[in-house]
Amino acid sequence: MPEHLSIGVIVWFDWDRDDPTVIAEQDPTTLARAMALLIHQRISNDRAYGSLAGLLTAQPPPQDWLEPQDVDDWLEALREAAPFPAFSFHEVPVAGGADGTDRASAVRMLALALEHRDRELGAPAPVHRGEAGGDRPGPDLMR
Repeated sequence: MPEHLSIGVIVWFDWDRDDPTVIAEQDPTTLARAMALLIHQRISNDRAYGSLAGLLTAQPPPQDWLEPQDVDDWLEALREAAPFPAFSFHEVPVAGGADGTDRASAVRMLALALEHRDRELGAPAPVHRGEAGGDRPGPDLMR
């Protein structure tokens, strides 16, 4: 069992059109490729990303990403081309509980990562229902 899990967060737009996408992988290289492929597919098929058409033609397509550096280069070109989709990578510890997973720690680390990303993007923290039915600020991890 790995000590850490690699988490990727994709924020598609700077408004509430879509919830962020969260992907988890054991291997950070596999995670980066999965995120790049998902982002590439989405911006290729969604008219809302028409401004990124130049990126798709200027950068090598996924079938040409042979090395991890190719994926990193594509993601960096995306980051330079537009503020959205925005993406970030995080490591979450996953050691502890009966099945080897410290779920409370993993949820806490993911919540902190999402809050940090919200602050970077200047977005207010989302509000979700607590166990007692009251509203409390913080990322909605149960979507």
